[in-house]
Amino acid sequence: MTLPYKIQKNRGLVKAIVIIVVALLIISYYGLNLRDIVNKPVTQSNFAYVWEQVIHLWAWIKAIILPLIGKAVENTSATTTAAL
Repeated sequence: MTLPYKIQKNRGLVKAIVIIVVALLIISYYGLNLRDIVNKPVTQSNFAYVWEQVIHLWAWIKAIILPLIGKAVENTSATTTAAL
């Protein structure tokens, strides 16, 4: 018996929440303070670097990958229309 799609989708959200809570419990158990970790200059520098890389990756995807996908979709719809 398969569950409806909507119920299966929500199970992923619940799983993510449980993982986050468990991770916070583990961090607390070891006595780590997230506020101190996040406010360190090294951490902020690392997050800034990662965010810059994400922005560059997204620009690359928009410039190269999305036009290729658009052309593939256009070719597929033209082939399908011609077959009709």
